[in-house]
Amino acid sequence: MKKSVLFLLALLSVSFAAQSQKHISQQSLDLLQKNMKDNPLLQEDDDFKNKATSDSKWQNESAVILSQKTSFSFDKQGVSAGKVVGRNLLGILFAPVTLGTSLYMANAYNKNQILVQETERRKILLRDNYAIEQYSVIYFRLAGEGDGFAARVLKSGGVIQPINPADAIRVNDYGSVPNIFSGYTDAGISHGNGSGYYKIPISDLEPGDVIEYEFTHLNTQTYYHNPDYKEFEPVYYLCNRELAVAHQSIEVISENDNYYIAYKALKGAPAFTTVEKAGKKIYRWSDDQYREKNKTTDYVNQYLEMPLVKFQVLYAKNNSRDFLWFDNEDAMKKELSPDALASQAKTLWFHPGKITNTGSYMAGVDGSVDDNVKTIYKILKKRNITDAGDDEYVQKAYYTIRSATLREHWGDYAFAKILSGLLEEKKIDHEVVVTPYNTRTNIQNLAFSNELSWSLRYKGKLLVNPDEHLNPGEVPFYLSGNECISFPYNNEKTAFSKNSIPTGTADDNLLRINIKAALEPVKKEDLVLVKSIEAKNLSKSGMIDDAIAYTPFIETDCRNYDGESMWEGLDERTTNIRIDQFNKTKKEWKEKSKPDYMTAVEENDLGFEISNYDNFQMLNDGRNYRKQNLSYSEKFTLANTSSFAGEDIVIALPGLIGGQTRIDKDAQKNRSYPIDVRYARKINWHIEMPVPAGYKAAGFEPLNKNVSNSCGDFISMAKLENNIVIIDVTKTYKAAMFKAEQWQQLLDMLNAAYDFSRAKIVLIKQ
Repeated sequence: MKKSVLFLLALLSVSFAAQSQKHISQQSLDLLQKNMKDNPLLQEDDDFKNKATSDSKWQNESAVILSQKTSFSFDKQGVSAGKVVGRNLLGILFAPVTLGTSLYMANAYNKNQILVQETERRKILLRDNYAIEQYSVIYFRLAGEGDGFAARVLKSGGVIQPINPADAIRVNDYGSVPNIFSGYTDAGISHGNGSGYYKIPISDLEPGDVIEYEFTHLNTQTYYHNPDYKEFEPVYYLCNRELAVAHQSIEVISENDNYYIAYKALKGAPAFTTVEKAGKKIYRWSDDQYREKNKTTDYVNQYLEMPLVKFQVLYAKNNSRDFLWFDNEDAMKKELSPDALASQAKTLWFHPGKITNTGSYMAGVDGSVDDNVKTIYKILKKRNITDAGDDEYVQKAYYTIRSATLREHWGDYAFAKILSGLLEEKKIDHEVVVTPYNTRTNIQNLAFSNELSWSLRYKGKLLVNPDEHLNPGEVPFYLSGNECISFPYNNEKTAFSKNSIPTGTADDNLLRINIKAALEPVKKEDLVLVKSIEAKNLSKSGMIDDAIAYTPFIETDCRNYDGESMWEGLDERTTNIRIDQFNKTKKEWKEKSKPDYMTAVEENDLGFEISNYDNFQMLNDGRNYRKQNLSYSEKFTLANTSSFAGEDIVIALPGLIGGQTRIDKDAQKNRSYPIDVRYARKINWHIEMPVPAGYKAAGFEPLNKNVSNSCGDFISMAKLENNIVIIDVTKTYKAAMFKAEQWQQLLDMLNAAYDFSRAKIVLIKQ
């Protein structure tokens, strides 16, 4: 059944990508009007009254958020049909054909849908033409009943100009929607799927105008086992935004005493207060300190370095104010030591009943940990894997779990618990490793238990939740270099160890790019490229999603890891039908979807238009224990890479190393934050281009650079050999973190790379 779901998702991914832009339908407009009638927006609100449109502090700002407010309302109810759309959507859809059985089954499994209503309102002053250009298009979501949107322009003369949603156009690429038009509680959506988003152009904007908009998103979160205690996903709110902010506020509306919040205010961010409003308890956060636009964002881990309030809504059926992770609210606000982390992590590991029913820890997992261990062990035994040596058994158990989490996206805790159970079946010794995600927090500032990553260590190798791609022993960048604690999986009383997860060197995370270029022989304006790429470890992780998109990698998973057939459990006739459909889908992927996808990827990286994408060939997807490097090749034609100076040809050949970071001049001046480049890495480019007959190559001098310091290297060499232009480039980040005082050294390397990418080769007519 799950394989069938995978097959359907594959087909859906193609259909979503194929959608074309179209205007909003009358049916959607009617739904929006109904939603707005049920929940009016842009109503009178004290947070938006009398907001001045001028201030001396704003003189250097292009746009200013005069006021911004985010509200959350949480409502926990059991599954039932006929209440709010989303409570049991699948049950409602299938009830007519199952005579109501689907509704009964949903309730029989105690499946709960918790509705989260998020409302965001902003009032943005546009001070110049650049701001007008940036906000001449606004976006909104209409994904179902409950979503609402309203917007207007407040002209500098006092005239109010409504914005008509009838002019909206559907958005196909969710990645193009700016963050300020999406919600914190929205589900993750893949690129290529607009998921109900629309955009509206706004005309006749002038400096001094104010755009005001408000949206409501009604989102659901699904939990199992009818929990008495529930933790919602944390919200991380940075005080400094993409625009300057004069006033901002957050309100968490508690429907009853079962709801409360846990929070931590960092780096001088204000704290929450509690107020009563309309008979409801509201947790309110307000910040009237003028916050400048984020100017220093290059290589800054904003969640660790900048003013931030992070909070988590909790539900406790018994009205208890005892936190799962901390003894009380005051304890949560203090810094956490490794000793305290070890004590609490051990409690959660050895007494899992406290958290396995809270939802996110066991998300995607059907049944209990023990049930899953028994089921997977039977599968491994059936394949004779249980008779193998320990190393092979660990690998195959890991990949078997990867095939499950590929579909269901298991949480780290569930992965670690189930894999540990499988290792325990064969009495294989291992440790539990606990650390935060370094993209969100460090140990000292931990506030919520689901900020933790759980993994295992076997024979010195880390076994991390594989998600879709990881192999045993590979460490993702969000754990690399982290301080961590570890302890034996089967002994609560044994002392814990405090150490660090290895970071890996630049050579460990090597990316090799080999390019053979040829000038198009007729017009001589385009370059025909044959490009091959090989990536290791963390360099691989940054590009594997693009590389395997629209490739049937799941087929090799089944072959390589003794997995089930994609059509396991289906009868012969259905299997033949599905195979035929899947073959057609693969053909469409190869001929249309993959070329279109990679065209967008390469155009974004290289900055040139691709006139023809000829071929993509996956050599190794990097998801195999014996072949862990990602490698693929492609052939395409870049348009207009050359220009003419009389009879001479000027070619942007150095630009084939792709877009290089350019740091804004203001950001280059002063630096107070540590420098976070995520991970050490090395990139090698080798470029070859034959010189056409009748020409000679020149312009090599600017292409020979050598910048080397404690942060990194940029070394390039260009030469002519056998009438072939050969360019070799190495760019190295020597570590993951640097001190603020080293900023100029990193700038020297980055500027050298940028200048090189803008240089040209000249072919002189002889």
